[in-house]
Amino acid sequence: MNSVTPGIEHPPVRETHPVIECIFNDDLEKLKTLLKNSDVNELYHCKDWDDDITPLIAAVAKHNKPISFDLLINGADPNITSKHHFTPLHYFSLTNTLDFVEKLLEANSHPDGSTPMQPHKHTSVQTADIRDKEDVMQRLISAGARVTLLPKNDAECVSNNNKKSQMITSNEDEAFSKIRDFIDVETAAFKTPEEVFTTDNNKMLLENPESHLTIYEILFTGRGKEKHGQRCITWLKETGNVNTYIAGAASRFPNIPKTHVRLAVEGLNAVFCTMDDITNEHAVAIVPQLLNLLDSQDSGVCEAVLQTLYVITQKTKGTKSWDFLENLCRTVAPFVNEKDPTNIRVYTYSIVANLMSVEQAAKIFTSEVVISVPKDILTSAEMKMNQKLKEVLRSLKNYLSKPNSECEGNAASSVARNMKEMPESASDETPFNQHEFRRTPVSKRWKKLLDKLEQDVRNGKKTVIRIGKCFYVNDSNFKINKKEKGTEVFLGLREDGTEVTIKKMSKSNSGNLKSEKEILQLPKLDHPHIIRYVDVEEDKKFEYLCLQLFEYTLDSYINEINKDRGKDFLLQRLVKQLLESLKVLHSQDPPILHKNLIPKNILIDVIGRVRLAGFGMSNQKQDSYTSSSEIKVAGFLISHILSGARRKFKTEIKKCKDNLKHINDVVAKNLIKWMIRDEPEGRPKAEECLDHPFFWTKNEKFEYLRWTANRKEVKNCREADQNLKPFKDWKKEFSSTIVTELDTYSRETPPKPKPYPETVFGLLLFIRNLHEHYPHYAKECDAVNKFPDLFGWVYKYAEDHHWNSESPLKEMFQRKKDKVDFSTVL
Repeated sequence: MNSVTPGIEHPPVRETHPVIECIFNDDLEKLKTLLKNSDVNELYHCKDWDDDITPLIAAVAKHNKPISFDLLINGADPNITSKHHFTPLHYFSLTNTLDFVEKLLEANSHPDGSTPMQPHKHTSVQTADIRDKEDVMQRLISAGARVTLLPKNDAECVSNNNKKSQMITSNEDEAFSKIRDFIDVETAAFKTPEEVFTTDNNKMLLENPESHLTIYEILFTGRGKEKHGQRCITWLKETGNVNTYIAGAASRFPNIPKTHVRLAVEGLNAVFCTMDDITNEHAVAIVPQLLNLLDSQDSGVCEAVLQTLYVITQKTKGTKSWDFLENLCRTVAPFVNEKDPTNIRVYTYSIVANLMSVEQAAKIFTSEVVISVPKDILTSAEMKMNQKLKEVLRSLKNYLSKPNSECEGNAASSVARNMKEMPESASDETPFNQHEFRRTPVSKRWKKLLDKLEQDVRNGKKTVIRIGKCFYVNDSNFKINKKEKGTEVFLGLREDGTEVTIKKMSKSNSGNLKSEKEILQLPKLDHPHIIRYVDVEEDKKFEYLCLQLFEYTLDSYINEINKDRGKDFLLQRLVKQLLESLKVLHSQDPPILHKNLIPKNILIDVIGRVRLAGFGMSNQKQDSYTSSSEIKVAGFLISHILSGARRKFKTEIKKCKDNLKHINDVVAKNLIKWMIRDEPEGRPKAEECLDHPFFWTKNEKFEYLRWTANRKEVKNCREADQNLKPFKDWKKEFSSTIVTELDTYSRETPPKPKPYPETVFGLLLFIRNLHEHYPHYAKECDAVNKFPDLFGWVYKYAEDHHWNSESPLKEMFQRKKDKVDFSTVL
């Protein structure tokens, strides 16, 4: 009788991999043969354990010393976890053989049995504790392993925790004496506040030598935090230790492990929340430390940091004098990204609001990312109990939502005056008084002409033509764009003082103008990278479309910045903002197609931001023209931008089809080639373009380099192809101490130094090992800035050799795609 249920597919049974079988059979020679063509740190299936494990895990679990030690000598990484998150130290903790631990710790095995980014349910100390391996526990603790109690719901946890506490109390080793108080505190967390705070409360600010948290923070954020939190704050205030605690926190942050730093930030934030004012001295000490934590991959850490920065910027006077203000603004700004969690964005916008009264901060925020407050942010804030948070976000929203408000000009200093709700302009019934007319100055480029136009309006000069609520002068001096297809573009002013662009077109040829009006009036196109519709007027012969005033067309702006030292950054920002505008258009249902992407329709506002205009052809029916067609045109336009607009756009299209020699950035070239493919189905969507590595942040580029360095081709850099691109003198970018230490390091006995070759692969492996094994030196290694061409070369090489579609880079790209976390507001 067939026991298999019909209609149900059962997954095939996976057999144990030959590499693991060799270890189980104690066949070292065969194992060496297999590993010549396999990665010693790869995961291989083990049928008996239903897990994918490394060869080192298998050897340790089988108590096979010769194979274990041989694997370690040949580069086995003791911190790689199995599919079920076990490390060699977890298996070691189940054995009685202490000589295993020495070898694993010598090989830089994390004493907890897991890395901070790959935590296991139990640490190696807890595993040994459960199995009554006291000697193992002592060795691991002496090596720096964390000592934490078992979760309360674990079997026999109470007796195990008591046993652990007694063992530590009775041990005379210095490492144990330093953590006795903290074990007692964790045990005390199950007691009442009265029991806790009546015994040894003078130890509340003692620092745990492992986690570098104080007893206050452990009580405030750990087990029983609901019971102890309020009492902790009261203790700090009653004993006059608030200032002492804040100063200590600033000095401890660099040493707190990633796994614990969130607890420290939450404890600090709670203290700040209870203070009426935060001194500038405290802010200066704490803020730089908090900014260093915002590169964390843990969204919980980022949220806690941003929440604390919000409180600090709200309660500290003298923010204008901070020498780290620019770094604060540029570090915080990317977190307004709609792909980040809502709470993170709420606190980020609140920080922006708190700092907008500072001219330098306002200029940075409004020139980069902050041009409106999204509805979901306001809704989320309304749901919170924090009234000040609601008020500051409403003020920011009201200020930014006024068309052509001062935030778009050079009047960042006026933000403080305008952070309260902006008054409405005069109603239709209010008579216009030309003598009281005052314009709201925004434009820099057109300032002199607008000054004259303002004066002429106030003096009632006959040359001024009034159309509805708009004024302009029909004179070539006031034209800001050449006449084209019956259209003229003038500088103008509205009754309320707003500076505008006035497009004038004869009624007999006004179809495009009507089309543009219809498109720009769509609510979903109210976007920071699309020109803003202001008004429409008409007389007997002409129709007039009033739009937000622009400073430059694309080409004229590029000509202005061509001599700028930061030109490459500015050009990249133009490309990103152009794609953002297309993303908005193409994401509509049905998609809106621009159909006339040319440099003249890419306008630049007063803060250097792209404003897509010229929608007159959008409603024209062209069945063969699709969003994919528009992406191809955008690719040509991006080539035109990145080449510095050195040739006419029509020439660009013809030349770009043949080669991209004029584009120096190989990553940008990769993006353009993708966009201008001949096959429409092979071209990306606008949002996919924005996810391209050309727009990656420095941290993302560095992460990519580290992942690439994990490939066996890079690890074997000393035996790599001799034709590989040389990268001479890269060692001069590091201190001789660091280079000497890494070049002479060897696990072999006797040592056999293997200097890193002066090739790209040699540099990659050096950077990877520096960060993995020498974190105290790693701060000196800003690889992306030290070697600006490195990322581009590595990315192109990886793409050409299909590495990006293989592990581990494949998983990195997939993770980024799923998370959509390229921040990356420039």
